[in-house]
Amino acid sequence: IGNASYHNGFTAGFGTFAHQFGKGLAVDYVATANVQVTNNTLYGNRNAGLFLGATPAAGVISRNNIMMNNGIEVENNSTAANGNLDYDLIYDSVGGTLISWNGVTYTSLATFLARGGNTTWLNSISSNPSFIDAASGNFCLSVGSPACQAGESGTNMGAN
Repeated sequence: IGNASYHNGFTAGFGTFAHQFGKGLAVDYVATANVQVTNNTLYGNRNAGLFLGATPAAGVISRNNIMMNNGIEVENNSTAANGNLDYDLIYDSVGGTLISWNGVTYTSLATFLARGGNTTWLNSISSNPSFIDAASGNFCLSVGSPACQAGESGTNMGAN
């Protein structure tokens, strides 16, 4: 809860780590339900911002997170059709895969939301969160950020 994870999987002068590294936050091989992923900022990680692996359908509850400019913002391999994920900001300013859900890739939150039977991220947004200075590691939200008071119960999104 309340972490900033950025630039994992990069080593100056040594290239990048293997595929299993470089994730901002990974929940994998969880045998229980209700693992809470709340108010995190996942930025610029090599492979994925939020990685959901072999977890039960109700294994992860995600709220108020910001995922931006990661290799893939969210990668889900749990085989669940939907997840208990909502009120997150998912954005990539450089394009590419925004969400990979059980092997199907989506380049926008809108195309993900349009898939049949979707109940995931219904109250989430895809906009630049307007950090103060992400390049210097300052992930505080600027005045007027779309992530301000956009989280569940009107709270701010991200690790503020």
